[in-house]
Formats: sequence, C-alpha cells, structure tokens
Amino acid sequence: KNKPCPHRNLTPEENLEEWEKMLSNVYGEEEASVVVKTDLNHPNPALRDFVGLRISKTIHPRTKDKYIVYPLMNFSVSVDDHLLGLTHVLRGKDHLNNTYRQAYLFDYFGWEKPEYIHYGRVRIEDVKLKTSLIKEEIKKQVYSGWDDVRLGTIRALAKRGISSEAIRKYWVDVGVKPVDIMFSWKNLYAFNKNIVDKKANRYFFVWNPQPLNITGVERLEGHAPLHPDIPERGVRKIILESPINVFVTDDDLNKINSGDKVRLKDLCNVELISKNTGKYIGQDISILKEGAKIIHWVSKGVKTKVFFPDGSKKEGITEEGIKKEIGNVVQFERFGFVRIDKINKELVCYFAHK
Repeated sequence: KNKPCPHRNLTPEENLEEWEKMLSNVYGEEEASVVVKTDLNHPNPALRDFVGLRISKTIHPRTKDKYIVYPLMNFSVSVDDHLLGLTHVLRGKDHLNNTYRQAYLFDYFGWEKPEYIHYGRVRIEDVKLKTSLIKEEIKKQVYSGWDDVRLGTIRALAKRGISSEAIRKYWVDVGVKPVDIMFSWKNLYAFNKNIVDKKANRYFFVWNPQPLNITGVERLEGHAPLHPDIPERGVRKIILESPINVFVTDDDLNKINSGDKVRLKDLCNVELISKNTGKYIGQDISILKEGAKIIHWVSKGVKTKVFFPDGSKKEGITEEGIKKEIGNVVQFERFGFVRIDKINKELVCYFAHK
C-alpha cells in the first residue's frame, strides 16, 4: 500500500547494527528481514521495496544450524549470476518482474548486468505434458512408458520417427519471443518430412485388406522403386503366378464398381468384373488419362499393426521386403511415414505423419 516501513529511513550505521542483531540470533523468524529499497511510488507494485534476506531457524540439511539468515531467490540469483559471469539469461516472461528486481541489486552493487531474454509460454494441444501426471499413469499402466506414442515426450516422438534435427529446426524457426505461442504439429511434421523423405524407402501397406483375384493372365511381374527420386537404390521386384491373388484396402475396393478400370500401382491394369475379381487388361498407363484410379496392393506379406498418437491403430499386410527396415522410417505409399519398430509374429509400426 506504498506506506514506508518504520525502519525504512534508518541510517547506514543503524541498519548495520540491526544486521548484526539478525546474525546474532537476537530476532526470531518474521521479526526482522533485509529489504531492498526501490521506489514506493513505482507504477508496478511488484517492484516496490522487496525482501532480500530473511531469518530461518529451520535446520539446514547440510549446514545444520550454522546459519540463520538466508537470501531469497532474487538476491541469491543475482549474486550467483554475477559470480558465475553470466552474460545472457533466458527465462520465461512470467519472471519479468524478477528481472526488474534483480536489476536493482546489480545497480546497487555496481555490477554489469547480463542481457535478459524472455520468452512466452508454449501451449501444445492434444498431448499430456505434465510429468507428474504421466508418471502416475505409467504406474497405473494407462501408458506403457515414457515412450508411449500417445504422449508428447521426446522419447515418444523418437519412437514415432520424429528426428531430433526436425525438433531443433522447428524451435530455431520459432525463435525466442516474449509472447505465448501455440505449438504447431503441422510445422514440426513438415520439417521432419524434409529430413526423412530422401532416406525413407517406399513400401505398400494394405489396411483392412480385401482379396482381389486377377484373371486372364498366368504371370505378372511388379517393379516398384524403393524411392521414386533415387533410381540407384533399386526396385522391389514381385513375381505373381496363377492363380494370381492380391489384397487391396476395403476403402479402395468399396469405391469401384463392376466394369470400372483401375491401375494396380507398378503392376498392371484390371477391370473389375465382380466384387473380388478383376480381369487383366494390359499395362498401358494411358488408362490413367481416361480417369482410372491408382490403387496399391500386396500379395503375400507380413501382418502389420500401425499405432497412431491418438491411440487408434490400423491392421493389415505389408509387402515382404519391409522386414529389412527394422528401426528405420519408411513411407507406406498413399498412407504416410511410419517408423518400423519390431517384428515377431507381426510387424509393429508407429505413425509419424503424412
């Protein structure tokens, strides 16, 4: 209430006498303190006279009862920063008042102030970040661990195939701003895609697989590039012989009707003659100009589960060549980038992003 303490205008000699009494255990807790004198009329009430040191007779875990006068945060931090020779201090904008308080102390002692940089809070939607809550829920087996992909932890992001380089690039791009910001998963995924796109081999994954029998041909040979922009990496060569059966997604199969023509990517063209049967009609890719859709496929493959950060999953079949990609990030064509985690009876993958 900007009323001065009765002792505010004591002489230096009187203050030193009171100081000695504090150190000599004359006063009890809350009976005396050292106050940093600022400006009682300062427009910011938080910067008016504030306590720098106080008496505490609680037994210290290391020094026991050797000391009874202790500095509060702003006093101790100012001294530490000076003795450590800090040139820059990065802190949240919620500490702005503390920066102003510490500036008084630096000025009183005649010390060179470091450069203070304040940043706003970051709000991240759709994930849990409170570590105490996460820890409890891991104990309760709500989450499998700190790397559960439903979490927003660094371990969880790594498990999904989000690289540390992408995270660094994201934050360098955001920079240090004294305002609150909303974290953008879209931007992080864009940085990660730029990094992993050239490294990631391509494979077909068919979720909710439905059988498709191809008639009118005895043998087919598919040649799908491991990477469309890096031909020297090679191709996935797949040979199919009569009876020729492949699997396609139920989404694709439900969008085509009898008589429709489709292109099985990197394999052949077929005309649907019934729900689960297609007739081979050649290899001419100009069929696409006539409006034929491209769909992907798998013949025999590996049972696969893909887990998403929202807790959902998709099950299906991935082509055999995926077995050599354990630990790598690959792109399931027309699906997205995933990290291949392990394979036992089935392949376990974690979705990164589109």
